[in-house]
Amino acid sequence: MKKSAYLLSIGSILTLTSIFAQAATSDLVYIAVNPCRVVDTLGASAGNIAADASRNFLVSGTSAELAVQGGTTNCPAPRAGSKPLAVSAYIIATPADINSTAGVLTAYPSDQSPPPPGSGSTVNFAAQQTIGNTTTITLCDPKGSCPSDGEFAILSRGTSQRVIVDIQGYYYAKTGSCPDDMVPNGDGCIDKYEASVWTAATGGTQLNLAGATGADDIVCNDDGSDCGANAANPIYARSEAGVLPAGRITWYQAAQACANMGKRLPTTAEWQMAAAGTPPGTGGGCNVAPGGSAANTDANSNCISSVGALNMIGNVWELTSDLVNADNTLVVGSFPDNNTLLDISYGGDFANSNSASSTTSGFAIAPNGINGKVGFRCAR
Repeated sequence: MKKSAYLLSIGSILTLTSIFAQAATSDLVYIAVNPCRVVDTLGASAGNIAADASRNFLVSGTSAELAVQGGTTNCPAPRAGSKPLAVSAYIIATPADINSTAGVLTAYPSDQSPPPPGSGSTVNFAAQQTIGNTTTITLCDPKGSCPSDGEFAILSRGTSQRVIVDIQGYYYAKTGSCPDDMVPNGDGCIDKYEASVWTAATGGTQLNLAGATGADDIVCNDDGSDCGANAANPIYARSEAGVLPAGRITWYQAAQACANMGKRLPTTAEWQMAAAGTPPGTGGGCNVAPGGSAANTDANSNCISSVGALNMIGNVWELTSDLVNADNTLVVGSFPDNNTLLDISYGGDFANSNSASSTTSGFAIAPNGINGKVGFRCAR
């Protein structure tokens, strides 16, 4: 979508509907989130914004990147794989010191010049006044090259000012039913690639590469209790090309890593539906050769299913959301003791399989167990 088009669409949203609506127009979709602070210039390394100066800011990033701009909360990624075109934000202007006078804060895309005086006003304030306003901030062109230090800018006209920005929601282009990192699967979506696990929704450090050996470097608990986005040790499941998939992850951790990206583990039925059409065995181009090693998520380009999901056979076995009993039958009704609760995964693997591998092969593993060859992908 060209920049001029999405600027027009955002204007239409503000005219036609409240910014708190869950869906806006046929062009954009709004997703509300719990407010998360990404800017507080009082705590920023560069300090408050000087009079008639502007500064670029990130909407989301690593903890270190947000700390530079005084942010305290890493915002969620409600549509993984798709960049927002704009955000709804509550912007607070507060005097930087006793010499602060009346002025105006103006927010605008970081790849554009500031709007001329008298237009694009975001927050107007009197001398020594603290005031906030909810506004929509258009971001830099997601199809172009955003400045490395931010996606939006704020100009403080007239005086030096402390600025606080809390993100309240995201606007996305409604270009299809699934984000770029997923493929349509029935009436839902499933990840195009096997999941890789990271310390952040974007950027960050990759954890637990698939393989029969290697350290378990996911520090959150095996039961997932502190893996959430707002917990001590969040983990994020990303569907990315060109990286090794995750292994050595428990069912609980995988479920939480998907949830932190606004997704979930697929059901067995969804997994089977997404796997259909994948060529079976070593002759089909899938990574199932005995004694092999894990390959990158986008390797084996011929190992693709009818819906467009890669490596549904081969590479890592994949966890699903269903639980089974010790006799490999699905759990029905109340769950038995945790020691007998088993979750299931399907497809071949890169070390022990052969030409018989197919999308109907599978086994059970304890939900708190880990294996270097057991990974997952997410659905929604």
